[in-house]
Amino acid sequence: MPADARADAPPSVSVAIPTFRRLALLKRAVESALAQDHPDLQVIVSDNASGDGTAEWLRSLDDPRLTVLTGDVNVGMVGNWDACLRAARGECFVLLSDDDALRGPDALASLARALCADDSIGVAFCDVTMERVGPDGERLEDTRGARDAYRAAEAIVDFFENRLSIFPCATMLRTEDLRALGGYGAFGVRLAADACAWIAVACRRGRIARVPRPLALYRVHASLSSSSVETWSHDLDVLRALFERESEGRLSAAERDAVRRAMREAWHRTPLGYVGRRWRDDPDYGWGALAADLLRWRRRLLVPSNLRFVAGRLARRISRRAPSGAPGSRPR
Repeated sequence: MPADARADAPPSVSVAIPTFRRLALLKRAVESALAQDHPDLQVIVSDNASGDGTAEWLRSLDDPRLTVLTGDVNVGMVGNWDACLRAARGECFVLLSDDDALRGPDALASLARALCADDSIGVAFCDVTMERVGPDGERLEDTRGARDAYRAAEAIVDFFENRLSIFPCATMLRTEDLRALGGYGAFGVRLAADACAWIAVACRRGRIARVPRPLALYRVHASLSSSSVETWSHDLDVLRALFERESEGRLSAAERDAVRRAMREAWHRTPLGYVGRRWRDDPDYGWGALAADLLRWRRRLLVPSNLRFVAGRLARRISRRAPSGAPGSRPR
């Protein structure tokens, strides 16, 4: 869109809400999208054959901004994302999970201004409020980026080194860029299709913009699947190959080396994250299971980058403890 046109009229935006059997949470997501004050808005809800009353509730809504897609067969997570992308009419695209929500009526307008400020900006994202749901109720925590503007390599390195959080519900891309990649299903990953998309677009365009406000709510779920390490390892392998293709001739040798190092360390850290989540969230995960997993993945775990990572986490935890606080014990 030419600069003078951008100044006169904001870009049109499509918010995609793929859903499957989460009617109670879906209502919050849809309401947050329809509450946006952006003047040119499309809200797409794609029901992935939920069969839980979702289709009936969607039929009860009467809003010209709403596009409802209903499927008779479940096409999977990524297939549902692509169904939303095919239906999108907006110049800009946001993927809002059915258990997440936008915060504040100007969330989309703020992201659109950041994305369309310059053609070299391929991705705009905002901070999020993390909604952690546990046995003691909900806990909210805001994320914060280090700066308001990133070069592609800076953002990718910070993302893989856990210094930057980029979630689909808080990320806006140009619809044409996503379609040029072939949609989310073109990457061949199981879980990381959103990361593949923004990383590829960032490499192609060059820059990323951050809106330094928590304009989205991201609901955190425990992930205890026994295939988690294998799944994420597969997706990281795909991401590394994708980065090599998309960064060729676009990023400097030093930038590419920095990203390669960060991705390699993230690959080694995958079993560490899995073991940590199981130990924290699964009361049936005892010392024997922990020892077996540590032995199973010892070659990936016992590397210098993981030791540095654990030492850094422990140092931060100690520094946050109240002076009078006693170390907690894990309940059994």
